Amino acid sequence: MSSAASYKPQIVWPNVIVMLLYHYFSVLGLYYMLTMTLIWQATLFFVILGRAGGIGASAGSHRLWSHKAYKAKLPLRIM
Repeated sequence: MSSAASYKPQIVWPNVIVMLLYHYFSVLGLYYMLTMTLIWQATLFFVILGRAGGIGASAGSHRLWSHKAYKAKLPLRIM
């Protein structure tokens, strides 16, 4: 029997709690955004800014950690 067959995944509860809170607050923010009196331009701005920030962060981290040709100085790697 190989060691891969005996592997049992463990639940990391702090990660589970953080992910649940992320989703809870995103649904709560969407509720407030749709029910409160907000200027639609501000809502559009926040949606676009959030998407652009998410793409930038994920593309940057992917490029840094996946491609050997990309170099970053220590402070940027820590951040």
